Amino acid sequence: MAHATLCRPIPRSERLTVADNEYLTARVDQHEARIEKLDHRVGILERDGAVTNERMSTIQSSLNEIKTAIRDSNSGIRRVLLWAAAAIAGPMISAIVVFILKGGLHV
Repeated sequence: MAHATLCRPIPRSERLTVADNEYLTARVDQHEARIEKLDHRVGILERDGAVTNERMSTIQSSLNEIKTAIRDSNSGIRRVLLWAAAAIAGPMISAIVVFILKGGLHV
C-alpha cells in the first residue's frame, strides 16, 4: 500500500520547490554520511569480535596446556613424595623392629 502512494503522480499543487529539493538533498546526504559511519562502526565491531574470538581460543588452548602441565607435574610430585615417605618410613620401621628384637620392650 505504501509503495502505491510513493509511485503516484504528484499533482501540480504538491510539487516540490527548489528550496524543498535542496533541503531534501541535504537530508539525503546527511543520512548517507550517517549510514557510511554506521557501516564503518559495524565493520570495526565485526573485526573486534573476530579478534576477541581468536584471543579466547588462544587463551583456552593455553589454559588446556597449563592444566596438562599441572596434571603431569602433580603426578611427578606424588612420586617424589611417595619415595620420600618410603625413605623416611622404611628406616624407622626397621629401627623399631631391631629395637623389639634386641629386647627393648622387656620390662
